[in-house]
Amino acid sequence: MSTDINFQIATGVWRYTQQEEALLKSKLSKDNLKKLADIAAKAKAITPEPARYELPKLPRGPSQTVRELIGAKDDKALEGREYEKLVLDLYDAMHGPRKPRLVSKTVPPKLKKGLKPGSVVIILKGIYTGRRAVFLKQCKSGELLLTGPSTVNKVPLTRISQKYVIVTSTTIPMDGVNVSSIDDTYFKVSGRKRSREVFLQEQKDQAQPVDPAKEKTQSEVDAAVLKNVEKVELMKDYLRHRFIVSKSMAPHRMKF
Repeated sequence: MSTDINFQIATGVWRYTQQEEALLKSKLSKDNLKKLADIAAKAKAITPEPARYELPKLPRGPSQTVRELIGAKDDKALEGREYEKLVLDLYDAMHGPRKPRLVSKTVPPKLKKGLKPGSVVIILKGIYTGRRAVFLKQCKSGELLLTGPSTVNKVPLTRISQKYVIVTSTTIPMDGVNVSSIDDTYFKVSGRKRSREVFLQEQKDQAQPVDPAKEKTQSEVDAAVLKNVEKVELMKDYLRHRFIVSKSMAPHRMKF
C-alpha cells in the first residue's frame, strides 16, 4: 500500500523499499518529509496507482473479484484447464501479453588448442582409456567424434568430451574421409530407459544384433582413415600401442 512519501515508478515497482521508507521517516525533518510527500503526490497525479486484483491459486478456487470479472456464476464452472486459461487471459488483460519463453540453444564449446580434424588424441576415460584415436569432427552436442580406426586398435566410432582427451602434436591427413552423415543421432539408443545394472544384465543374457547400416558406416570410415594412416611411416604402430605412464615418467613435463 502506498504511503505519503512512497509511490510507484513502474507497475509493481516502488520508489522506496520498506526499510528505506522507515529510515527516511525516522531521520528526515518534517520539512523534508513534506517535500517528499509533495513529490509523491505529483508522481501519483501523473501515473495513478493501478487497480489491484487478487489472482487466485488454482487449487483454492477463484475469489469473488475474479469471479465477477470473468462472469462465472460458481466455482464449478471454473475447473481444470478452462479455469487456468481464464485466469491467464485475465492476467494478459491487466498486464499486457506475456513474453514468450526463451528456448536456450546448445552452443558447442570451443575446441582445445591444436585440436583439428586428423589430430591424434589419447583417451583418458572409459573402456578405451589409454588408447590413441583420430579426431574426425565435433558434433553439435560439443562432443568429439573419434575412431581408432577399429581395425588397428579396436576403437570404433565413438563420442567423448574433449576434457577427457589429451591432444597430441601428431596429425594425419584426412583425404577422402567423409563423416558429414554421422551426428549425435548415430549414437542414439532405441528402447526404454533402464538402469545401468539392468542394461548390463540384458546385454549378458541376450546378444544385441549389430545394426548393418552402422557396421557399413564404420567400415567405410575405417577404410578411408586407414589409407591416410598408411601414408605416414610407423603411424600404424603408434596408434596400436597404448599410452602408459610408469613411475619414472613425469606427465607434466611431457610434450605430446
